[in-house]
Amino acid sequence: MSPLRFPDLGVRTVLREACDALASLVFPAPCRICEATLDTASRIPICRDCLESLRPIDGPLCQLCGRPFISPLAAAAHRPLCHLCRRGVYGFDLARSYGPYNDPMVRAITLLKYHAVTPLGGWFAARLADLAVHEPTSFSADVVVPVPLHVTRLRERGRTSSSSRAKSVGAPCVALTRSAKATELTS
Repeated sequence: MSPLRFPDLGVRTVLREACDALASLVFPAPCRICEATLDTASRIPICRDCLESLRPIDGPLCQLCGRPFISPLAAAAHRPLCHLCRRGVYGFDLARSYGPYNDPMVRAITLLKYHAVTPLGGWFAARLADLAVHEPTSFSADVVVPVPLHVTRLRERGRTSSSSRAKSVGAPCVALTRSAKATELTS
């Protein structure tokens, strides 16, 4: 009979996992997306399953706005553009989203924007930086311009995260714009 073999985990990793498990027993908290009880303590209050469900967009995308194509025929075009981009609706050079705007994604973005779960912003920034690494020619930029909050929205939230997230991309970040009107709250 062969002896049991355990993965070679460092002492620090084992202690951190034990402390996380103990903290989740002493201070149980629900996942802020599905409300299941969290089994580990984390600065991001989302369970492992929900965090893994926040996946990048698969398949071919519009080269300009990044919307996914439904038809593989559209993606086979010389310069694959969606119907809105072919009509020139947008006034930008490139836009990309990390993932589809489904219910878990909406809830995660709401946590970041309205509930000050700022570590989630770092999580999203890391995923967007990965997208930039995989498409270096698309994401080459001389400067990144964050979209500012209107002064009334800034007062409501008490902070803005767009400039700190824009800086994480690696290009110089310059505030060239000012929000001219207050918009309605979303989600």
